[in-house]
Amino acid sequence: MCFRRRFESIDDEDELARLNTGLVEGLTASDEGHISSTRLRGHYALRMCVLNHTSTSDDVHRVLDWIETSPAPRLEGSETAANLYDRHPDVRQPSWLGRRPANVAGLRNLPLFRELAQQELALITHSAYEDTAEAGQTIVRQWDTSREFYVIFDGTAEVRTRERHLTDLGRGNYFGELAALDWGASFGYPRLASVIATSPVRLLVFPGASFNTLVRDVPAFGDEIRRAVRERLPGL
Repeated sequence: MCFRRRFESIDDEDELARLNTGLVEGLTASDEGHISSTRLRGHYALRMCVLNHTSTSDDVHRVLDWIETSPAPRLEGSETAANLYDRHPDVRQPSWLGRRPANVAGLRNLPLFRELAQQELALITHSAYEDTAEAGQTIVRQWDTSREFYVIFDGTAEVRTRERHLTDLGRGNYFGELAALDWGASFGYPRLASVIATSPVRLLVFPGASFNTLVRDVPAFGDEIRRAVRERLPGL
């Protein structure tokens, strides 16, 4: 079911989107429930999809009551919420045809790819594309359901939750492997933290499906990713 909350005296589409996006974040932070978002006919919308077999009508009503009555947290930053949480990007934005292909010459300088054979590097360049982010721009946002995996070519970024700073990232560091490995699962988990550029950043981006293929077909790459998962989530 897709819907959104109306706010008295607010008709601006971007402001409605920002307020409803704040409700998505606030609901998850409250531990009362978790919903996602989408775009319907160009409008930002909340999306409730009940997948847990233990959920009851009481759970649904509790979430709806929370959305109806709770103050919407204000989002920081200048981007509109529709851009931040849109699961169906505007067709006017660059498609995969307009993406910059990965530069194979620079991959050897990154630790993640240093031990790969030339044929394996070729698979990387056919699976990924380059992107950029300006200082202060959110690359991935906590509780988002995107599935891309990122490697930093140049620049710096920080990893943080709403409450605290977790770590800093720089050239050669990577993030997003947990969400990307979850690609294609019948139930997906959201991002556990936000990653925000602290300087202009150049990124190598792998769509979730391509990333999983590389983990399977390129042994050195897959071994490094599994090592990182064990290190970042002890006990798995």
